[in-house]
Amino acid sequence: MHAVILSLDDPWERSHGGTQRTRLFCEAFRDLGHEVTCIFAAGGRHRDVDVHEGVLRVPAPMTPAGDRPLPPIVKRAKRALLPLPTVAGSRSRTLGACIRDHGPFDVMVVQQLRTAPYFQDAPEARSWFDQVDLWSRFARTESAQRRRLPRATSLAQMRCFARAEQRCAAAAAVVSAAGYEDARALERISGRPVSWLPSAAVGATDYAGLPPPDGRVAGLLANFSYWPNRDAYRTLARAWAPRLIAAGWRVVVAGHESSALLPADGIEILGPVAAPSAFYERVAVTLAPIRLGGGIKIKVLESLVARRPVIASPMAVEGFDERVRALVATVDVEDPDFGFLRDGPPVIDDESWAAVRERFSPARFRDGVAAQLASLG
Repeated sequence: MHAVILSLDDPWERSHGGTQRTRLFCEAFRDLGHEVTCIFAAGGRHRDVDVHEGVLRVPAPMTPAGDRPLPPIVKRAKRALLPLPTVAGSRSRTLGACIRDHGPFDVMVVQQLRTAPYFQDAPEARSWFDQVDLWSRFARTESAQRRRLPRATSLAQMRCFARAEQRCAAAAAVVSAAGYEDARALERISGRPVSWLPSAAVGATDYAGLPPPDGRVAGLLANFSYWPNRDAYRTLARAWAPRLIAAGWRVVVAGHESSALLPADGIEILGPVAAPSAFYERVAVTLAPIRLGGGIKIKVLESLVARRPVIASPMAVEGFDERVRALVATVDVEDPDFGFLRDGPPVIDDESWAAVRERFSPARFRDGVAAQLASLG
């Protein structure tokens, strides 16, 4: 079998929930003995096709329209009226030509709604519609934060997304989602079964030897180029950090573009970290004051695998089933009660830790991919 996985980011250059999931798909197909091609947008740069760890990497020299620089006033207006990228914004003859030139394929995997139109460039392939984030739910959450015209336009975008998701899911041979609630919502939209295929904790072995945490330090680790994470930082500064500090806790923040965040009283900005393990070594609990976004919150999963308890908003745990949610201390995002921290951080017991590590391992992700391929017959 020859599988193609399509990405609008270089999955080996950028690291976030979406690119980690792309690499997991590539590795799963490869480990199952299939030929794998990953075609990705190379940001307009011309780069050579190469083979990396058994995966043919094909960089398409194009930049998605939604990622191209815009005048600040246009960018602000667009974000106010349409919170998410448009499906048309990713369309490119260059990327379509790469798909056609490197085929034919037996299976084609897309992980974003805006890459679904490229199914037409590999008509011979069985289509796998995988959703890192279900954009109709994402847009609904965004609309709740808006008023007047921006609320109306974001709701209109949500309805457009829901119709597109329904069409793509109905036509695909395989449908899956990273987030638990996203999978259930896509089932309601499409009227067909949708597999919950959660991402794995990449690099979990890096966390196995972490020393026990020292002190009362709570931290937020995120990629702050992503606007839902910047919103989470503002919630932390406004509602969470003052209460944690009053309870005797230090609050630290780290991650990509964290150095560009506005300083807030009592919050120590650590900047980027060389590896997530360097952050988890420093904290006793992690924080996820998330109000926006969708999918599976990879940093929540990563923290649990690192055996660091998580304090989270309800939104932050929607990507998980009840077994995982039971391990997370969930608090109101705007009015959190941290009374349970008086005696120190919660403890993740040995059995629960082992279960999380096994459930969200690359091997389990590969098994999930194998099960879906078996369903194709």
